[in-house]
Amino acid sequence: MKQNFSLQDLVDEIDSPRTKRSGAWRIVVAGEFESGKSSVVNALLRLPILPCNPGLIARPIIKIAHAPQPSIGTEDRTGRSFQPSSLNEVLENDLLETVHLRMPLGDLQGVEIVEVPFHHDGGISKRNLDMIADADLIIWVTIASQAWRLSEQALVEGLPYHTRERSILAISRADKLKTADDLDKIETRLQTDASRFFSEIVFMQASTENLNKAATDTRIWEETGGAALSSIAHELVVMPMKAAKTAAE
Repeated sequence: MKQNFSLQDLVDEIDSPRTKRSGAWRIVVAGEFESGKSSVVNALLRLPILPCNPGLIARPIIKIAHAPQPSIGTEDRTGRSFQPSSLNEVLENDLLETVHLRMPLGDLQGVEIVEVPFHHDGGISKRNLDMIADADLIIWVTIASQAWRLSEQALVEGLPYHTRERSILAISRADKLKTADDLDKIETRLQTDASRFFSEIVFMQASTENLNKAATDTRIWEETGGAALSSIAHELVVMPMKAAKTAAE
């Protein structure tokens, strides 16, 4: 991937039609190690389905798709699969490569939601980087207390230019900030330093307590930031997906 764009590069990127590498309509949730990706997925789904496991050195890719009845399947690095009894069991297995979670997705039916792991040393595989670049919506998660580090900017700058119109910067753990002034300062800095990479910036307050209440309390769901993510996902992914399916029929 190009790290520096000339003016012609930008024109070519904007003018050239996007070709989907995969047939799936995909929302990818990405971000550095322990940035709060799982809490963001939970807020989007309005359900605390993914356990947060701080301190784990490795974590598999988690792919969530629609099914009438919940189920879990996994694949290890050799391609072998097995049916675990719980998500906690598989997320602590550093030999696994992919977890397939099936569950009712409501309005997001037909969309695949993928949590892409980063290694604790900041590394990410080319396969996972390509998955981010091919997403129909990228939700990049950064922690409020140290939002938008240079290492994050360097990685996002390497993504194709056209991804910026379908990327969201989700600020996790915004409820941990001490004062409203702290939040205002971070928001001002992000508007200056990060807004050119993203179409939207959403502050998240997806604590465990809020996530447990969000399923039945719309106000709390809005407070978590999940409602905003869901609205953007509907506009940028669900509606185009339905339009494409209608056109193909």
